[in-house]
Amino acid sequence: MYKIKTSDFFNDTIDKKLFNIDVVKNISQDFFISRYSSLYVVYYLYFKIEFCFKENINLYYIMVERNLKNRENTLFEYEDDLLIFDKTKDEIGSIIDDNIIKQNNIELYFSEGEIDSLYFFKR
Repeated sequence: MYKIKTSDFFNDTIDKKLFNIDVVKNISQDFFISRYSSLYVVYYLYFKIEFCFKENINLYYIMVERNLKNRENTLFEYEDDLLIFDKTKDEIGSIIDDNIIKQNNIELYFSEGEIDSLYFFKR
């Protein structure tokens, strides 16, 4: 089983196996492939985790957002250990540009003052 915690994004401690497109293909529950990128989606409880690969091989980003439906995945687990999806713009308190907070290789997107999604861009 593969696991990601919110703190893994901020500490850059994500399991490097999840940077491999073949691993992600095997745990994904949905996908979309275009000429320029491949998106693989994993659902865990009330979260949707999207893996985007450029040139159909190189990880470009991992995105996490809340999902309305409770779904299980026996091969993947996500934990919001920082409870970031329960925080508002005011609680985060960083530089905000057009409802986006950028910190190193992470971007937090806000909608109506609450976190809508977290993007981790692989360097």
